[in-house]
Amino acid sequence: MTCTAHLLTKTWHLSKKDHDLDASTLMWEGRTFLDWEVITLFYAAMHYVHAYFATKGIHPKAHVTPDCRGTNDLVLAELSHIAREYIQLYELSRGARYGLPKQVIQQGDVSDAEEWFEFVRDGIEPMLP
Repeated sequence: MTCTAHLLTKTWHLSKKDHDLDASTLMWEGRTFLDWEVITLFYAAMHYVHAYFATKGIHPKAHVTPDCRGTNDLVLAELSHIAREYIQLYELSRGARYGLPKQVIQQGDVSDAEEWFEFVRDGIEPMLP
């Protein structure tokens, strides 16, 4: 799959963030897929961060990279005011996706994810031109 320029814009990332939040809301209503609520909240937060970096001409291609230019690396280096919450949300989401043995997500985890998402959102939105 080839990335085209429109996929790298702030607007595209914000649209993807809205899509992820819509999915999270649907899962919230059923209370069946707590792991996916966490995962969609993380990806919504990631798209906020990517929207910010897109305004700077930076387009991370992975969470962590050997050259320290992955999303997590950039958040730690350039967005320290949201780094703790973003990385916590990343780690919880990663555990929900890949944990061995499978991490069982509880309602308290979803509440934490919502709080961390809101912190990231509130830290990034004022920075978006």
